[in-house]
Amino acid sequence: MKSVLFSDIPDQVHPATAAIGRVLGVCLAVALAAGCGDSDSAEPNPTDAASDVSSSDAGDIAADTGSEDAIVEQTRELSCPGQREFPFDLEVDAGAWAREQNGQAIVEALYDNTAHRDFYGNPGDPQTLVGVLGMAASALQTIVLPGEPVSLWRFNDVTTSWEQLGRTTTAADGSYAFELGNTFDAGSHRVWAVFEAGRTCYTHSLMVWPEGTQLVLSDIDGTLTRSDDELFAEIGDPTYDQQTKGSAIELIQAWDAKGYGLVYLTARPGDFRPMTEAWKARRGLPHGLTQFAFSLVFDETARAYKAEFISALLNDMQWDIVAAYGNATSDIEAYADAGVPLDVTFIIGEHAGESGTVAIPNDDYAAHIAEWVSAQPEATAPAP
Repeated sequence: MKSVLFSDIPDQVHPATAAIGRVLGVCLAVALAAGCGDSDSAEPNPTDAASDVSSSDAGDIAADTGSEDAIVEQTRELSCPGQREFPFDLEVDAGAWAREQNGQAIVEALYDNTAHRDFYGNPGDPQTLVGVLGMAASALQTIVLPGEPVSLWRFNDVTTSWEQLGRTTTAADGSYAFELGNTFDAGSHRVWAVFEAGRTCYTHSLMVWPEGTQLVLSDIDGTLTRSDDELFAEIGDPTYDQQTKGSAIELIQAWDAKGYGLVYLTARPGDFRPMTEAWKARRGLPHGLTQFAFSLVFDETARAYKAEFISALLNDMQWDIVAAYGNATSDIEAYADAGVPLDVTFIIGEHAGESGTVAIPNDDYAAHIAEWVSAQPEATAPAP
């Protein structure tokens, strides 16, 4: 089947700070009706959140064990964004912007914000990865980085070594692309784009899944997080750790344990990807396809965006959605528009059970996991 790339670079790159401004502007406009930005929702950060381990830290851990196998295991993935030391050599040909700004010291002082995209398709489809390299110099200024070398890397499990898949230079709008052909067989794969002058990296995923693969789809804000306010709380305080609905993490983990492919479908603009992926990792959410919007969407625009994406999964990829989770009326309408059956459309929150959907009661997934998810079979067509 034809692969669908919701990764095409938009004509206008929206910087992170502009996206934040748009979101906060909408939030203020609907604050009285929707409770956006309610500071009462913020709780202290949990102390048991898992922290990322950089490859340099991992190397120290492995060295303590004295085991070469441990070193390989600890360095087969990178902690991105933010990784500064790598288990492979870089050419580090600083681009035009890095040279103008006097190199690495200035680059490292900026906040990384790369709007990159996952690839999804069937085996045999041409595989392409794209992204936009940009950095926020301050709360009011975001700079796209043209003319910067970016290389793409993966860990080869056969050779137990890192290999470079390609190297390119960002275009005038900061965009980059890697045409990979059919490099990856059926499976769920992770690769890393490295901004060489900045010595940092960004994770890309490739979901190469056969027709018939069984999926579980979930919204994020207000569905996995406690409310829409959680995103705004972290925007206002980067140390804040977004809180979750009752048993939301256990819900996704339960489906993952049964072999179902996971799709996180959010209305958040792609500018929020680094924040979102870091939160998912801290919370222990399993790896899956994560789809972000190209710009701020809500209500009818969110409905149209989500319905189009889900239709591509069902019709172009020929994948099977066995359960879909949401909380908003736009979720209910988008899932129905795309053809997701009502009896596997699960809604939590104030709209639970509306329009013939299945209600998740008490703002908690515990009973649903015990009574329904646990009774579902292992995936007969699992995500490879």
